[in-house]
Amino acid sequence: MGQELHRETGMRQIHFEILGWLEEAPGHRMSMGDLARRSAVSPSRLSHLVDRLEELSWVRRLESPQDGRSHLAELSDAGHAALGKATLRHAQYTQERFLNLLSAEQVGQLRQISEILLRRPPCSVSSDGADASGQQCGPGA
Repeated sequence: MGQELHRETGMRQIHFEILGWLEEAPGHRMSMGDLARRSAVSPSRLSHLVDRLEELSWVRRLESPQDGRSHLAELSDAGHAALGKATLRHAQYTQERFLNLLSAEQVGQLRQISEILLRRPPCSVSSDGADASGQQCGPGA
């Protein structure tokens, strides 16, 4: 799905996720640190990702009003439009490739499982595979 999304919309999966988090955030803004933790990438890697999103005019980087040393990422109007197009295509892929293959009962089970999984907050993974609290992240955690 990620490859098809990129081919048809020019958007990589990680960009889709970052734009989605910004869309959901108050004022369509998040601190770079919060975005790095949410996406489970290093601050350096996130900076490169946001650089690319800025090149595409999908995101603006702003100085934080609380701390002049840190920055916020803000979803732009162009980013909002690109996310809308990609979200529509992503929903179509999901319907065609997955949901149409399942019975109504299976879709209900999938919904229940997804809700359980989404209750666990995202974690920021260190090099040893543990989050800041020492818990293991990812598969099998």
